[in-house]
Amino acid sequence: MPNAVASLLRLASADLRDAGLLSSGRNPVNAPALVKLAFDHLVLAVIATERGWPRQAPEAALRLLPDATPLKAGLNKVAALLRAVQIFPGVMQDGAAAPAPDREGIRSAIAAMSALLKDLASQFEVDLLGEGPARRASPVRPEPAPPPTPPSTPPPAKPQLAPPKAQPSVKPAAVIVPPAKPDALPADAHAVAGRSPIEVSTSPNSTASAAFWAMMDRWHVGDLDALDLIGHAGGLTKKGTRPRFKLVGEEVAMFQGLREIESALGSLQLKPQAWLHQAVKAAPFGGATPIAYLTRQGRSGLRDAVRFILQQGLALSMAASVNAHGSAS
Repeated sequence: MPNAVASLLRLASADLRDAGLLSSGRNPVNAPALVKLAFDHLVLAVIATERGWPRQAPEAALRLLPDATPLKAGLNKVAALLRAVQIFPGVMQDGAAAPAPDREGIRSAIAAMSALLKDLASQFEVDLLGEGPARRASPVRPEPAPPPTPPSTPPPAKPQLAPPKAQPSVKPAAVIVPPAKPDALPADAHAVAGRSPIEVSTSPNSTASAAFWAMMDRWHVGDLDALDLIGHAGGLTKKGTRPRFKLVGEEVAMFQGLREIESALGSLQLKPQAWLHQAVKAAPFGGATPIAYLTRQGRSGLRDAVRFILQQGLALSMAASVNAHGSAS
């Protein structure tokens, strides 16, 4: 039946298309017959899903449709419209042929039929422009009504409490805010050779540079080399100590990229201070140390360095997998 249902709906679609062309021409006399044929094809398609291929005429088959199908009401409604605009053939009381319907009547019938066709194609999942069968050819039934919701029991009324007595207004005591303390210095500020003490500053923009200097301590990078790494101009302070500053623009992007490198190395259980200061012959480093390469290339070097680390991790993972399979066999 899926092939029959799809073919009948596509025939109805072709009938309506031809009826529309005729109704727009000079002589629409054959348009009503095509509209009636399209309706017959729609009825047969619905009957096929209910009772198999029908052996009765479409009008008789429509009456045999079970009332449980919601499609029956839509078909009867369109049938009544077709009779009203004299689409169905008939004769006058004196035996003369019925007059041809006017163009507006034909067009209203075509519009109603097109809407019904669209609904049936959706119900039976038929691609009217395709060639495949209907994806659904089972009888259409209304959705079951949801179970009634039991009435909600109102919560018990809360006992009325006497309003609290007014308390005399008391002026709150003034809150004493202790002065902010300067950022604590890292414990290992002097532990690294060639490292100058951090300049103590209470400037509110010192937080970003404190995180940056902490990373440089972990990586064992000298002060001037660290400033060159992120492209910060100005050098050290007049006292020869680390400056406190707020990373902006390219400095922020560079610092975020350095964090990605540190995270990627950590996932491979590699120590940044060892990897960054060791010459790497492979591309993109070409024999330079990663820290020198990153200082020279800037942000573009960050992407290449992270890609290199991830590729090395993938290679190590594949080698470990091969060794595990070899030892297991």
